Amino acid sequence: MNYRVVGIDPSSRTSAVCCAGRVTAISSGSLKAHLMALRNKAQAQRESLLVVWDSPLSFSRAVGYSARPIDLALSRLARAEPWIGKSAVNSLHFTGVTHWALTLDVLGIWIDSERQGPPWRDTSLQLVTHRTDLRRTAVNVAEIHPGGALAGWWLEKSSEKFEKYKTGPGVNAKLRLKRCEAIWEVVGRGEHPKFETTGLKPDDVLDAWAAWQLGCDWLEGNAEIVGSLERGGFLLPRGRLAEVVKGKLQEWDMTSTVVAER
Repeated sequence: MNYRVVGIDPSSRTSAVCCAGRVTAISSGSLKAHLMALRNKAQAQRESLLVVWDSPLSFSRAVGYSARPIDLALSRLARAEPWIGKSAVNSLHFTGVTHWALTLDVLGIWIDSERQGPPWRDTSLQLVTHRTDLRRTAVNVAEIHPGGALAGWWLEKSSEKFEKYKTGPGVNAKLRLKRCEAIWEVVGRGEHPKFETTGLKPDDVLDAWAAWQLGCDWLEGNAEIVGSLERGGFLLPRGRLAEVVKGKLQEWDMTSTVVAER
């Protein structure tokens, strides 16, 4: 089965979209049409579409309406591990993510693990949590936490501390670019994403590239989805970081009545 992988870092105004390692800026108002055009092109070439999306995509009412266990697990790891710099890996509660409304509009996706259904009238879009879920006839959507993915790659390749790269509007643009370039030098593969020529913030470009690359890695068996529909789950590189996050989730399971991952 051949897949066309698309990495998307959504934003309320302009989203970063990565295909074949190249990142482009797409108006968020046009993002749904752009995604459907990619789907049509993939189908015409007898490919299936795998969309790797940077936003929380599921939860369970049995867990609650704020923090998902997967978000808590990553946040606790980031605070506890000395190799992760302060605020370098943040995992927001999904109710605090600013592009959540855009995610619902573009994907039309269910947000409750107990209520699943096709969001688009003319196709079958599905949220995948295992490689065995992938279907040729579907638009397959997987969740990613780019900061977690980048930190996971970093841990396998560098002994230096992974520093914060997501910066606010008050941070000097040159410093923002420098931090993203430093991460790319360690974890980057393939064509350089050309941070300065996309019209996007370099951290958004890096996030979209990470989504695309991790989707490709997943298809090759070098990444996995940690978590589940009930607890929340996202793609992470196989390695030490993913194993620690699994351990944190197991700690949560020991004090929870939520069913184990299906």
